[in-house]
Amino acid sequence: MQPEILNDSFSKKLCSLASRSDVHTILEIGSGAGNGSTMALSAGIQSGRTDQTLWCLEADPERFAELEKNVGGLPGARPLWGSSVTRSSLPSWDKVEAWWTLNPGHLLKNYGLEAVREWHRCDEEGFRTKRPEGLVSDIMERERLAYFDLVLIDGSEFTGEEELRIVYGSRWIALDDVRTFKNWNNREILLADPAYRLWTEELRLRHGYSIFRLRTAWLR
Repeated sequence: MQPEILNDSFSKKLCSLASRSDVHTILEIGSGAGNGSTMALSAGIQSGRTDQTLWCLEADPERFAELEKNVGGLPGARPLWGSSVTRSSLPSWDKVEAWWTLNPGHLLKNYGLEAVREWHRCDEEGFRTKRPEGLVSDIMERERLAYFDLVLIDGSEFTGEEELRIVYGSRWIALDDVRTFKNWNNREILLADPAYRLWTEELRLRHGYSIFRLRTAWLR
């Protein structure tokens, strides 16, 4: 699998954020094989710091096998196989199809409705396997975290809203694919919340990305 977030403005922003002295807990949802955004985030913490943890979540077993190889030895990296959320979080196809109709400016139209329907079927099938579920909530409970310092939401096309709900309140939230179903509504939610401000975005890079920062008044 060829990485998408690589040597572009988004990867550079992620690297810069990961290098901040006040960023200690980093969550990457959708690490793939670990040769894209994972490398960008890791590059930001390769300066000898031992106070940072990068949780790398990937649901596809073949990609996860590559991920483990690629992040082996990287400081603070913890690859985890499984679904970020539980199977009940997968929206119905009716909801996805309604969104498709109500938001004609989206970029999933470039793939066609039937192709996206097949993606949804694959996600449904994936949740029928015996892979772990609810990894984000498990991490937060195990590590006693109320929030993360930095979160990248770039996993399944269909579970982004539930992922945002769980990590809401995190200091930095980076969204990839904001012009598709994955993070379309998440961008709108964060734009409307006075607790967050839009730090940067580029809507013409692939399917668009946005990065939000929790405002100082709400910082923990």
